[in-house]
Amino acid sequence: MKNLLKIALITVLILTVSCQREKLSTQSVVDTETAQQAYTDLDKWIETNITLPYGIAVEYRWDKNTAPKGTYTYPPEVSKVKPVLEAIKYLWLELYSEPSLGGANFWKGKAPLKIYLYGGKNIDGNGQELINSSAVGREFHLYNINNFDPRDKNKVYVLMRIVHHQFARLLGDELYPYDRQAFLNISQKDYRASSNKQLYGFPNDDTALYALQYYPKKRDLNNCNRALPFQYFASLTQCQNAHNQAGIDEECYYCNFTQSTPNHYGFITFQAMLSAENDFAEMISVPLTNLNTQIEIAKNIAKTPVDSTDEEAQRAALSYNNLLKKEAFITDYFNKKVGFSLKRLQLLSLQRLNRFNNR
Repeated sequence: MKNLLKIALITVLILTVSCQREKLSTQSVVDTETAQQAYTDLDKWIETNITLPYGIAVEYRWDKNTAPKGTYTYPPEVSKVKPVLEAIKYLWLELYSEPSLGGANFWKGKAPLKIYLYGGKNIDGNGQELINSSAVGREFHLYNINNFDPRDKNKVYVLMRIVHHQFARLLGDELYPYDRQAFLNISQKDYRASSNKQLYGFPNDDTALYALQYYPKKRDLNNCNRALPFQYFASLTQCQNAHNQAGIDEECYYCNFTQSTPNHYGFITFQAMLSAENDFAEMISVPLTNLNTQIEIAKNIAKTPVDSTDEEAQRAALSYNNLLKKEAFITDYFNKKVGFSLKRLQLLSLQRLNRFNNR
């Protein structure tokens, strides 16, 4: 018995000495993915320029638990983060702080907000790119960051369409709630349950989503004195190639994609067809990134029958009137709820876009 006690004591002493000699690991054993990250110059810039003045946190480091379910993406390249944030600061945050709009105090009380950045596109279960996420409330999820180039006006356009759409959702859902039922009643029977564009005869690329970007910015004959015969294009590439071969300036492109477009059904974009909430947000996002001439083309497409039947004439009249009703609803919403004019917001937004793209 005494021998057994001696052996036990010796074993305890050996283990104690070994533990004292062994260095403790600095690596967290709880979860290496959530280990504390070093505070970098980029973090300092974000804190100084985004978080402190606007009450907005930015998360660009990867966390598998923050991406909304149903999205397939990956973290952004760190070198792309600051250019994206510089763009949205100038084109969104500072825009709403303009003296003739929300003013210096606009963002007070609207925090906390959090922006998550992802490297890849927001692709849903149907393989379709969408400009919002399934997240709601005060979280923004911005995708395709790795593809952003501040010198490419088309990529700036896409980024801001996404930002303005997601903020419009927040405006209507939480900050300045709108009469959802009244808005829903306008196009209620025409919303689509599926995001699969091919079910509705739309091109399977992003043209149905960003179609207005490819409507001409100048339609008067003084500026656009050359045009292709009216036709429908199956893709953006086909439209671009046709105009390039004809020597027509990009400002005068007229890309109408297939006979079946969201405009024909009374919607400003494909995203707007997916729900009343998306429709509401698109009726704000589109004017902030497109000229009135482009929006008028969308409305003209809506009111133009594609054949001579009475049924088609009724469809065209209804689609056009629905667009006008939604346009009037949003105008009234900004005047009465938000407290400033959408037209003024559009003007200043487009001016900022122009200055940003011509730096």
